[in-house]
Amino acid sequence: MAVGRGMSDEDQTNESGGGQDSARLERVAAALPGVRDAVDHSVLALGEPSVVDARAGREEVISRIEGHLLPRLADADAPMVVVVGGSTGSGKSTLVNSIAGLPITAVGAKRPTTTTPVIVCHPDDLAWFSERRILPGMARGAQADGDAPASLSVAMSTALPPGLAVIDAPDIDSVAEANHALADELLRAADVWFWATTPTRYGDRRPLEYLERAGTYGRPVAVLVNKLEATVRNKVVGLLRERLADAGLEDVPVFTADRGLTEDARLPDDVMTPIRDWIARAGDPEVRRATIARSLDASLAGVNAALERVSEGIDAERVASERLIDHVDEAYGTARSRVRDALEDGSLLRGEVARQMPEAFGTGRYMRQIEKTVEEVRRRALDSVSDGTKQRLRGFRERLLADPGADDDADDGEGEVTGSRDARTEKAVRRMGTAAAQSLTEVIVAQATRAAGEAGAAWRGDPAAEPMLPQPVSRLSRTTDDLRERADAEMVEWRSDLVELVRDLGAPRLRTMKYLSGGINLLAAALMLVVFAGTGGALLGTEIAVAGGAAAAMHRLLVYLLGKQTVAQMASQARAKLDVRVDALLAAERERYEDALAERVSPAGTAEEIATARRQLAEAGQV
Repeated sequence: MAVGRGMSDEDQTNESGGGQDSARLERVAAALPGVRDAVDHSVLALGEPSVVDARAGREEVISRIEGHLLPRLADADAPMVVVVGGSTGSGKSTLVNSIAGLPITAVGAKRPTTTTPVIVCHPDDLAWFSERRILPGMARGAQADGDAPASLSVAMSTALPPGLAVIDAPDIDSVAEANHALADELLRAADVWFWATTPTRYGDRRPLEYLERAGTYGRPVAVLVNKLEATVRNKVVGLLRERLADAGLEDVPVFTADRGLTEDARLPDDVMTPIRDWIARAGDPEVRRATIARSLDASLAGVNAALERVSEGIDAERVASERLIDHVDEAYGTARSRVRDALEDGSLLRGEVARQMPEAFGTGRYMRQIEKTVEEVRRRALDSVSDGTKQRLRGFRERLLADPGADDDADDGEGEVTGSRDARTEKAVRRMGTAAAQSLTEVIVAQATRAAGEAGAAWRGDPAAEPMLPQPVSRLSRTTDDLRERADAEMVEWRSDLVELVRDLGAPRLRTMKYLSGGINLLAAALMLVVFAGTGGALLGTEIAVAGGAAAAMHRLLVYLLGKQTVAQMASQARAKLDVRVDALLAAERERYEDALAERVSPAGTAEEIATARRQLAEAGQV
């Protein structure tokens, strides 16, 4: 029996299809693909609550447009779709079989029984559903082959009038989450929503949510309470109506059925007659046009509301992504400051570098000449230098610049014959340079490792990064496998930079090619010490103590040979070139975080694209 008014008076008498202007609907149909494409460009993969909500809004927009609006607007004569939904064991499959007059879907004690949606239509309407003209996103197949939730089984029955199809939806309380998503999709695609329930399940929160949403979608809604004893019928129906009224569904017709079924497991005629009458009224051409028109307007309103959620989510996505990048920038910015501190406090000249310096700058007759020069310069700096000493310094400097290897073939008094290339000195200089470069490499790797861990920890503590746990955050929390190798290569290139600087800037003062070929590596090593001593070409007393006497001596030597301004220029350029290489290494490590985030946020311009599409849709919908 039926309780309630059934189909609304508006649906039964509106002969103009809801007053929808065909030209207006054509404009709307033309604007909808742009809306769909704009929304589809959004990513919305972060864990921020408003972004998660926007992600659901995006799916709703696409589902409404592809599953309902475009098929409906493409052909107003498409069959009206009645979706029968309900909880496990509510008797919805029995209702579908009773409407179709055939055992179309399985019924029984197995729960859930319905795992794949089944659509029943008149044979004349088969092409609408077998060719995906309605519900285009779902694969088609015979019922026996429809195993996946994303597939739709199609069956035919002459008991249904042409222009009307019924879908048996999967149980919404199934443990399979895919069934819940599918029920949402079917609800958005439906023109009419028929809900089956029982005296023990009618008050469940989830079914009432679906009914309320169907109402907001502008769909006619009907309810069947199955397995209802006559003694409690009035009480149950009264309580159900109160719940429906609370959901804004006061006019929903309520049908009831007791426990009695026919021999072929269908509802008896006294139950089915009012249901068939209600469906027939819904399928009346004029009423159907009015119902479809109203559902189109409601779907368009729903699309607009969902677009607002998507737009808000994209804004939240941008804020969250900027916050995540701030975490990364802070970690790697701190790492860069720590590397800079190591370059400025002279600590890079400790350890192995300090052990190599005496050998690098203390072997060979050539170095003994430098030691004498440094000593002379030191004495001159003490303001106790006599005129004779000054004269000797000038003479020595002139001889050194003119041809420091003039006596290269002479015996040094200890049986050692030296050349312009003192082999021992060259080897020692190379070892010292390698040790200094390795010292900086260790600092870079250590600080990059620390920054990666700090950035990863910050992301683990930010809800926006939750979808990226454990991967890729765990991977990002470690440095790249080849960082040390790349850092070593950068140091080799930087040492080549130093040689070029000495060659280019020092050439006007170092006039002989013989000198350049013999001492340029030594002077480049001296320049490295100046940079690593953190002096910028002007050693201070406390820095001298840290860096060691050799670094101070090399600075004095460079100034003496090349001039203070030239040394300052070389040191400045050497440090700038080093900074560029260090920055590039740390930037490459940092960019891994940025790249991982870029895959999970919407491309630039998406918000503007959606805003433009919304505006065009609104303009198309104007009467």
